[in-house]
Amino acid sequence: MKNYIAEFLGTYVLVTIGTGTIALTNADPLTVSLAFGLAFMVCAYTFGSYSGGHFNPAITLGMAIDHQISWPVSFWYIVAQLAAGIGAAATVRAAVVATGGAANFIGQNTTKVDDVSLVVIEAVLTTMLVLVYLMTKKQHQVLGGLINGFALTVISIAGYNLTGPSLNPARSLGPALFAGGDSLVQLWLYVLGSVLGAGVAALLMMIFDRETPKKEKQ
Repeated sequence: MKNYIAEFLGTYVLVTIGTGTIALTNADPLTVSLAFGLAFMVCAYTFGSYSGGHFNPAITLGMAIDHQISWPVSFWYIVAQLAAGIGAAATVRAAVVATGGAANFIGQNTTKVDDVSLVVIEAVLTTMLVLVYLMTKKQHQVLGGLINGFALTVISIAGYNLTGPSLNPARSLGPALFAGGDSLVQLWLYVLGSVLGAGVAALLMMIFDRETPKKEKQ
């Protein structure tokens, strides 16, 4: 049970800090990206020893496909993460309303590209993020939180003016539900991109994990 609670709390903090920075400040892309990255880093070292520190259904899916976590456990991880995303969005919305802001602007994803480009961009960026996580999980566990936090930051900067970006269905679901409009209509595109990215990252990880065939003796 501790692992599910850890995933809920970590995801809640990540989404609250990240979307709250967007909704409650006039932060530039670098600041917003740092908010997400540093929040992930802090949560990874706070809750990671209990759950592995996913805080993202895409990462959990990648871990499951790569056989680093069981499917039943991954299912409940994703449930906890999505619930946390909704709870975080409710918190940010309450803060926005309390400060006199627009109740429909709570840090939801916004895009400047067409639907196909959105899915492709999200898939590519999510592939990068999940692959870094899978790699560090096996090679650099002590520095994993630091590396993954930096990865989230730089990938977010790269995609900020294109798709938002999401990289994380839990980050997109809550704000979309409360904001409605285009955010809710486009939600499935962000989720699809994340799912595809997780799958590609896991497949790449399997390739790296494959043993090099031994040379035949002469």
